[in-house]
Amino acid sequence: MYHENYTLQLPGALERGVLVGSAGDGRNASASRDDLALAAAVVLTTDGHENTAYELTGPSAWTFAELADLASRKTGKPLAYRNVSDEEYVAGLTAAGFPAFVAEIFADIHAGIRTGVLAEVRPDLEKLIGRPATPVADAVSAS
Repeated sequence: MYHENYTLQLPGALERGVLVGSAGDGRNASASRDDLALAAAVVLTTDGHENTAYELTGPSAWTFAELADLASRKTGKPLAYRNVSDEEYVAGLTAAGFPAFVAEIFADIHAGIRTGVLAEVRPDLEKLIGRPATPVADAVSAS
């Protein structure tokens, strides 16, 4: 997952004062698109990556409550995270105009986050790009 999957929703959430999801207190070790693109370029243009699998993550794993807090501190506007059931999350997304199958995919991603599937932080991205990976706080500041 990349940071921008989540920061793109912040302007609307800030208008409403609530960031809604079904990820609970689960953590997400997302990375920036630019960092992932650089890692892909390194793998494609340098030797020594044959038969190697990389697990690319950001430098830390964050919760949606932490993401809301980062956005609130950046803008000075109150923003709270409200956790809902997967069913409520899907209903809200479809009411907002997302096709049902897309809403189900988003809810499945949140379920994975909730159960820890995306929580592990790995060093592979930083090793490939030769510098610290971009933290989610930087992506929030850029949004």
